[in-house]
Amino acid sequence: MVDPYSERVSLSPNKGGKIAPKFIILHHTAGNFAGSVSWCLKSQSKVSYHYIIDPSDGSRVQLVWDTKRAWHAGKSRWGEYRGLNGYSVGVAFDRDTNTRTPAAHEIDSAAHKCLYLMRKFGLGRDAILTHAQVSPGRKNDVSDETRNLVLDRVRLLLSD
Repeated sequence: MVDPYSERVSLSPNKGGKIAPKFIILHHTAGNFAGSVSWCLKSQSKVSYHYIIDPSDGSRVQLVWDTKRAWHAGKSRWGEYRGLNGYSVGVAFDRDTNTRTPAAHEIDSAAHKCLYLMRKFGLGRDAILTHAQVSPGRKNDVSDETRNLVLDRVRLLLSD
């Protein structure tokens, strides 16, 4: 399956050593797309995602290579795993998904990236998590609606 969304690479200094991803964590940013990319490119921010989706057309900026640790999950846990930055790829939507529903092309872009990562690292749909799930009580991203839209789109793309 061809991913119809373009990507550009703009590497963040905010990264760590090598990882073997077991999860994909969906996020949303605090600010708009351009501001969030700019912030992640500053070492003083101490924040990065692997990808941020552009709301205008679904294209993505890759900030950290898939096999490097990005600084997106913070204090987090899932099952036996602690510190999910060491076990996951972070994919972020622009702005708060609890106050806006991402457009269909943003959901489709996230689903295509999830499928790519699932194939690359041998992950199932159950590996797609949210920041709220891995940092309960501390984070609220992404909205349940956004998560369900991404999972539904992944399911549809897998059936094609």
